[in-house]
Amino acid sequence: LGAGIGLTNLTGGALKFRSHQKAPIRFDAFWNREDGPNAGRDLSDLRMEFMATIPQLTLKRQSTEYDVVQALCHQMEEQFAALLVEPAYRLIYGLMSARTLARAGALEEATQILKRTGTTIDHPEINYQFAHLEALAGHFEEAAETLTSLITDPPSDRHGTRSGFDGPHLAVRIGAEIRDPDLIEMAVARLSSRGRRTDLIRVAQALQARANLWWDDLQPEDLTVTSWGYAPAGEAIACLARWRQGKCAADEITAMEAFIDRNPDAATEGRLALAAALMGAGRPTEALDELNLLIERIRFEAGADFALHQLLDLARVMRIVALEADGQIDRARTECAELLDTLTPGLLPAILVEELLARAL
Repeated sequence: LGAGIGLTNLTGGALKFRSHQKAPIRFDAFWNREDGPNAGRDLSDLRMEFMATIPQLTLKRQSTEYDVVQALCHQMEEQFAALLVEPAYRLIYGLMSARTLARAGALEEATQILKRTGTTIDHPEINYQFAHLEALAGHFEEAAETLTSLITDPPSDRHGTRSGFDGPHLAVRIGAEIRDPDLIEMAVARLSSRGRRTDLIRVAQALQARANLWWDDLQPEDLTVTSWGYAPAGEAIACLARWRQGKCAADEITAMEAFIDRNPDAATEGRLALAAALMGAGRPTEALDELNLLIERIRFEAGADFALHQLLDLARVMRIVALEADGQIDRARTECAELLDTLTPGLLPAILVEELLARAL
């Protein structure tokens, strides 16, 4: 088990777990904490049922219908009430049910579940998911405050993934959405400080390029940023920037196909960039195929993920651009009308739609 970590058998089948970080924890013969709410109860069958049921709340297995999801959540709360008084089970159920409900369109209900979970459990994952839901609901200031706290004063484990990587990346996206340079600067500083000292400036440039693209305020250096461990989407953002300025390179398509293969953490941006490269090469039909596949792939998950929601906005608008280039004017006009009022004014997706309409689409 490692230095300072071990298990000690006690009388009656009880156990004591010790680590070098925390005080020893004692478990009874049924693997309940002796100081927990279920001490002395054999809930092993119920625990197995919980683990068999919880996958129904995952992205791949959940229903798309709100009524079905709501009924499942209510059933689980009743069936597993004895387990949900334990923090670990409450955390698992709270996080998964909130995301499931959000994907089914019940943002307010999902947010309330996270709030209730957070009143008794202090965990960075709650804060991170809460920021996603608040941003999706348009409560950007609340989302920004939550992320700032997570990044600068996380509830636990200052160097955890949510406070050190995912939270700052979400902050960059929210900062871009509300044009908050201070929020972006704080997030970029957190991310760029984690790499090698010689790479700090280039990591920061790669992160800032995303915001500049969304603001349609591209700088020359944004067209050449590269990818780094703490800025994996850099090359894809640069490709999108070049497309926006009509400067796609001859080898853009091959480069983006290779990018997708070696950068799974930025595959969504990579596929957007590949579609842009195809349009830049005068191949709008292939770009449409790529965009249709991408939109279908992320549409449902974007209901609980603001980063994907933001990329979905751009993907849908890029599809309209591709439709126009492919000669499908009536369909492009219809999708413009459907999307315009859903987009944040002044950002690239809305600007692209306005440009399409200005061309008498």
